[in-house]
Amino acid sequence: MAGAGRGTVVNAQAEHLTAVDLPPALVAALAPVGSDGVGEDPRHGERFFLLRQEVEKRAEVKMDEVRRLALEILAQEGKDLRAACYLLWPLALGEGAAGLGNALALLQALIEQYGDALHPRKPGLRAAALRWLQGNRPRHAIEQAFADKATDATLLARIRAAVEGIRAAAIDGIAEELDWLLKPLEAAEARCAPAEEAPEPAASGEGATEESSPKDESPARPASAAAPASIESEADFMRQARGMLAWLEEQGEAARALGLRRSLRWSGLTEPPAEQGRTRLPAPRAEARRGLEAAAQQGQHEEVLRLGEGLFMDQGGHLWLELQWLEHEAARALGRQPLAALIAAETAALLQRLPGLAALSFEDGTPFAGPGMQAWLEELQPTSEPASGAAQGQCSEALAALRDEARQKAAEAGLPAALELLQQAPARDAAERLQLRLWMAALCLQQKRADLAAPLLEEPGVEPAELGTWQPGLGFELARLRRQVAQAQAAAAKGAAAEEWRRRAETAWRDMCRLDAARAAQAV
Repeated sequence: MAGAGRGTVVNAQAEHLTAVDLPPALVAALAPVGSDGVGEDPRHGERFFLLRQEVEKRAEVKMDEVRRLALEILAQEGKDLRAACYLLWPLALGEGAAGLGNALALLQALIEQYGDALHPRKPGLRAAALRWLQGNRPRHAIEQAFADKATDATLLARIRAAVEGIRAAAIDGIAEELDWLLKPLEAAEARCAPAEEAPEPAASGEGATEESSPKDESPARPASAAAPASIESEADFMRQARGMLAWLEEQGEAARALGLRRSLRWSGLTEPPAEQGRTRLPAPRAEARRGLEAAAQQGQHEEVLRLGEGLFMDQGGHLWLELQWLEHEAARALGRQPLAALIAAETAALLQRLPGLAALSFEDGTPFAGPGMQAWLEELQPTSEPASGAAQGQCSEALAALRDEARQKAAEAGLPAALELLQQAPARDAAERLQLRLWMAALCLQQKRADLAAPLLEEPGVEPAELGTWQPGLGFELARLRRQVAQAQAAAAKGAAAEEWRRRAETAWRDMCRLDAARAAQAV
């Protein structure tokens, strides 16, 4: 009976509700722009740039700004699905089910009124615009809107009518992109359905006694204490996980959120199949990787943590180990040592379980672990011989402290300051002088400056094979760094120059194998 009642309410009201007037600002967003009604594609304009920049921030997104820019684009520049989807986020977050209903009604009206003329014109880009709503934060806002206490059958009927209208649209690229909304919508409809009337209690009469109708003395369960929705699929599980992550972030529990993400993505992970070290897994988005690396190079440590945690949950992000290193260095630079220690411990546990993971690459050749982070990875793996210790790990505590100070200074003050610190450090003998030069070269590699690292590794008369007779640890480290420099330079060079750097990389690899075949087998 309850289900039938709900269906009757929804179906009876749907046709009327699609015609409900929108708020004035949304009416203006629906009005034609320019001579053709749809206006220009706004993606190259300043407003769209600012809008996308705001929605892609990992924290402290200004929802009023997102709303303002999206409305201005739709009303003044062009009819754009991306702007309409971005607008849905602040409306659902700020106004609950009513805002979600308005946003979906606007989206439906745009599609029905402008059809294939809507921007973007490519079906794939249209699908991507709607798919953006499934991201962690907008999806959480939508699910919270469905859970809003003010949600009733009327609002849900309006939402259903809009969703069904969008799904029935005849334009390419959008037909199935909102199907995921149906499950939370149906759950909300079930909650709002009128309960079946309970049978009337027996009338009190001569035969009625207190014993014949005992009172339930247990307190009524408040509606807010209702049991959480059951998990019936991976999608249900991830939806609840996103809710937990969003709650932890709102509470300022960055470490707990970080740990939960790694548990979600790394527990049960197995080493992917690979041919000659290359898997068939797609790499994380190149644009996102460049943004993270740029933030690290510019010393924007908070931004590194925000971008990194977002990228970690994206496709391939959990396997790109360089992300862990960049976040670790950012946490150290911010003085957040417990967070840095957590990242290191989680990464070390993963590599202890899957020791071959760091040597793999994505389908496009992007390594899971780049050359700049090799020293950090070796520190994390206790079974590996320390690559940075003079005389096979016999490095004085003072020298080791200096190395750590230089890394910290590179993160806080930049590469020149770190190099100056190592350059001016006193050395007791030739071995310590060489160790300092190797650390300088490693820092240059970490900062993507292979051009600076190369001359530091070319001291006349110092070759890995010769070093191996009296300092095997230093000899191996010299060969390893030379190989990494040569690989980086070969990737940046062309023609004969690239071929020469590849030859040097092969020579360094042979030196590594001769000096320590076991460690060479683990090298990235």
